[in-house]
Amino acid sequence: MNAADAIPTRSDSAPRIPGDPGAWALIFTEMAIFGFLFFAFLVEKAWDRPLFEHSRALLDPAIGFANTALLLTSSCIVYYGVDRYRVGQEKAGRIALFATILCATLFIGIKVTEYGGKLHSGLTPQTNIFFSYYYALTGLHLVHVVAGATMLWFALRQSSMRARGARIRFVEFAGCFWHMVDLLWIVIFPLLYLS
Repeated sequence: MNAADAIPTRSDSAPRIPGDPGAWALIFTEMAIFGFLFFAFLVEKAWDRPLFEHSRALLDPAIGFANTALLLTSSCIVYYGVDRYRVGQEKAGRIALFATILCATLFIGIKVTEYGGKLHSGLTPQTNIFFSYYYALTGLHLVHVVAGATMLWFALRQSSMRARGARIRFVEFAGCFWHMVDLLWIVIFPLLYLS
């Protein structure tokens, strides 16, 4: 057995970070970009609170809550899936990853429907600064949802084509990326829909 085929298990005595260091660099970079956008949003909101409050009232918190519930559920499912891969129960892991992709698809469907309603009502990125941020934050997040779902799909498709150790590291990376997507939405939801 070579190092690439080493199978990490719960009984390993040496703790390790899931995935690869390069993957974590990507995740932290993405979070820093969003952090900058969150900060800029809060600064703009402080300068024109009435405009932001009026604009926020035009959003439907129930839609944001539905998407939050989907992402929280999917985060639990992907955690279970990654854990199943680690202990060698790849069939259960694949089912969990597929369920996570279904949650992502539902999230995308809800978000696209929400965008359609807003655009039909004349609420575009040019409406005001709040809606510029709304479309920028949720649109960039939606790109990450699609990217995360694509990674999970790739992990499913490649499951029999990689050495076990490399496969598990990729599944871990896809799972960590998906947790980042969930974490970002947990900030976006109250920032846009509730505050």
